[in-house]
Amino acid sequence: MFNTIRKHIKDGNVFTGVEYLSEHDIHKLFCVQLSKKKNELHLINTCKTETVEELSLQLKKNHPLFITINTSQVISKFVAAKTDNELAIVHKAFPNIDLDDFYYEISSIKNNSLISICRKEQVDTVLAAFIAKKMEIIGFSLAFHQIYQVEKFIDDDIIFSNKVLVKNEDTVFTDAKNADAVYNINGIEVQSDFILSFSAALTHFLNGPVLGSNFRERIITLKNEFYQKRFFHLFSKSFGMILLGVLLINFFFFNHYFQKVEELKQTIAINSSNKEKLLKLDEVVSKKEKLVNDIISSSSSRSSMYLDQTASLLPETLLLTGMNYQPIQKKIKKDKPILFETDVLEIEGHARDSGDFSEWIETIEKLKWVSELSVEGYGYENSSTSSFKVVISIENEQ
Repeated sequence: MFNTIRKHIKDGNVFTGVEYLSEHDIHKLFCVQLSKKKNELHLINTCKTETVEELSLQLKKNHPLFITINTSQVISKFVAAKTDNELAIVHKAFPNIDLDDFYYEISSIKNNSLISICRKEQVDTVLAAFIAKKMEIIGFSLAFHQIYQVEKFIDDDIIFSNKVLVKNEDTVFTDAKNADAVYNINGIEVQSDFILSFSAALTHFLNGPVLGSNFRERIITLKNEFYQKRFFHLFSKSFGMILLGVLLINFFFFNHYFQKVEELKQTIAINSSNKEKLLKLDEVVSKKEKLVNDIISSSSSRSSMYLDQTASLLPETLLLTGMNYQPIQKKIKKDKPILFETDVLEIEGHARDSGDFSEWIETIEKLKWVSELSVEGYGYENSSTSSFKVVISIENEQ
């Protein structure tokens, strides 16, 4: 499980092989893409172009390529060799070769060794053409050597590609072709024109080593450069997604609490307004309460004096039935102010002697605090008793 995840992170799920074919200044590129799904390989794309630029337009930039260089600059030979010494095999096939100027690659086919060489500057030129189009290279090979990936699935002694390999003779390549040849590679149908690019893609998938060669270090460098770029791309993408996720979460929390804060602000504003109104009402009530208390306090002392003086002057033939200081003007109604007749004293009672009543009235009128006195009602109740109502306007002392 861990290895599968590790491989996916390193290489992805798409594996691309390209055969770069060139003869007489005519270039052809054959591309195969394989995809891994549920531990199975599927052929998802084949294409043929004449330039690297055309190919770059058909492939995604971040899919690495394994390139088979199969140009006229690549020279291959079969030699019979029983030694494992790579340099001995190379020099047997190409005496006096200067390996500072050439790349070589060796593989075994049947009982022979296939040796291919190409000038380093030619290989570098081909690779540079892909790199210039922002295409990633994970490895390369010369001529027909990656055919070993599918050779065991092909029983024929002659393998048709864009050139022909004869496995049991000394012939390496011929111009003969069989465009109709189709090979079944473990259930995948591959046309002969794409057999080498398919092998290259399979090498990428299997992470197979380039066989005997003097460019192993170059391939390791290419792989490391690609993996570094891929890790940086994945890390940047993952970091960007995490950062975006954090920002989104932060936004949602901010938006949520921002709304809460706004609601609280509105509540505070309403409460502040209500508090201000309550304070004003409380102030008004306090003032009115003080005024009432002052009036009550003042009125109580004065009303007591008025009542005492009035009662002390009352003759025995008069009986008081009621005294009302500052009477209410109208009947009390809900949500209406209560109106009083200020500085007014109403006295009601019964008189048995009209003469004593008249003298009492005259005496009351002479009091300092009486500004005006009127008898608003005087009538006989029976032969010996009369009822009366006297209204006294009190001198305003304020």
